[in-house]
Amino acid sequence: MTLKNSLCIRSWKDALLLSVLRGKWDEKDVLTETISVVRLRTELLQRQGRYTQLCRYLQVVHTDDPTLLEPIKDLIPFFLCKLGQFSSALTNLFPKTEVPNSHLTPTTFLLYLRIFETASAPDLVVIKPEHLCYPDASWAPIKDAVPLTMRKLIEFGLQAQRSSESVYSDSLCWTSLLKVICAPGGTPTALPAPTKRFLNKKRAQVSAVLSEMCSGIQTRQSFFGGYPSQALLLLVIAALATRIQQSSFGPSMPIVNTLKENMWAFQWLCDSLDDEHFNSFILDMETSIALRASEQRLLSNFSP
Repeated sequence: MTLKNSLCIRSWKDALLLSVLRGKWDEKDVLTETISVVRLRTELLQRQGRYTQLCRYLQVVHTDDPTLLEPIKDLIPFFLCKLGQFSSALTNLFPKTEVPNSHLTPTTFLLYLRIFETASAPDLVVIKPEHLCYPDASWAPIKDAVPLTMRKLIEFGLQAQRSSESVYSDSLCWTSLLKVICAPGGTPTALPAPTKRFLNKKRAQVSAVLSEMCSGIQTRQSFFGGYPSQALLLLVIAALATRIQQSSFGPSMPIVNTLKENMWAFQWLCDSLDDEHFNSFILDMETSIALRASEQRLLSNFSP
């Protein structure tokens, strides 16, 4: 009899299920349940705050419909975050494969970026990754969790860009990554301009360092000497410049606004673009300014 036709549902006291939840499971044993049971257990374990047991369960269980199980397993990084285990969450977000591939979308990327930056998480019970993005969810600090350092946040962002085409293409994702350095905690910050010697030296090194960081390789410490925050910003800008020169990119105005306190960095971005893509970038910015001015004039005509 196939699993689909089976009416057998394991009780919570079932020996195999208990061994899985306790992390004492023998790999020779196979825990198989219907997808409806998997969903119910996933929901109940969340409501009980048993995220450790939930992660163990999802990593082991097999089901009659693997296609429907996959989105649930994509939630394991979120459940690890709820435990404050950010390093394990990052490992699960970016599995080691020959072809980098992540199920991150722009919306889930922004959610994880906020979790890692604030060490807080939304109070949600979820069955699909899209459920994570409920706009009215209340956020609360994660017990004993520590926000990732700026460098770790940038490493996360650049790995996400490398492994998810939708994140790589999204202007808001780039803007949010720049804000990690230019507006930490939401406060615009002017970083002291590095010396020309520093900027010239980094331009020669940035491609190799980006490749290391995007691949999850330990980045050379010497690159960050002298101006660590500025060096991180140059890495993001160099990656952004590559993105702009590959295909159509916009809107550009949020990028400009994010860099306005650090015009030396904006100049570095402009210098990194060829004439065609520089002109396209500036044209998009000028179009945004013109549209905004037109909207303001229109609104003023209706003002009392």
